[in-house]
Amino acid sequence: PEAFNEFSRERRRAYFLRRTKEEMIYLDGRPLYPKRISDTLAYELTQGEVSEQKLYDETTDYLRFVYNKAKQLNREAARLAMNVFQRRLASSTYALLRSFERRMEKLKALIADIQDGKLTPEQMLTLQARLQEEDLLDTTTADEEGDEEHGEAHEAAEDRLLQGFVAASLTDLLAEKEQVKALIDLAHKVLESGHESKFVKLREVLTAERFGKEKIIVFTEHRDTLEYLVRRLGGLG
Repeated sequence: PEAFNEFSRERRRAYFLRRTKEEMIYLDGRPLYPKRISDTLAYELTQGEVSEQKLYDETTDYLRFVYNKAKQLNREAARLAMNVFQRRLASSTYALLRSFERRMEKLKALIADIQDGKLTPEQMLTLQARLQEEDLLDTTTADEEGDEEHGEAHEAAEDRLLQGFVAASLTDLLAEKEQVKALIDLAHKVLESGHESKFVKLREVLTAERFGKEKIIVFTEHRDTLEYLVRRLGGLG
């Protein structure tokens, strides 16, 4: 403000003062906008042999295993693919399950191509080394994505990353296939238990008395989680 006051009236016309909503008030001093409250709501993962914690730990071990195999070929692609799985893991159990199911389809196709002689180990290594993909979440916003007809750019980029994230040999692919199969089975069991801790916390907010007459917008990064929420919320009426 002191520097602005030193400007001549003519020069001031080229500038304007920008204020945050919290600073904007009526003439009598009352806030122009309602007070904004931002809370981070924590929740505990379920524990036990068939639990969210177990799935989280097993997924983390899987990511370390595959990353250590793949980073020798294409470290950047391996890192980005790990980020995809970690974001899906944080989004919902269902989103993680769908990622593993897509990964299993790719693994089966790769294994079949190698066993049938359609793809040599050398060709597989070449494809892996050439894989290039950027993390669009770091470079674009949702407004810059596609539409319902053409699909969303973030999802398409993630799918390409997961499909191209391959191992160094047929032995590695077979070992990863067994890991993914076990993770799919565990994710199914966790879902079938009917308890998703993150959804339980969301339901508490939706049914809280303080929000009884409020409109609520739920944001999610992944379409799989969106579909899961539609089903669960629909079940609640």
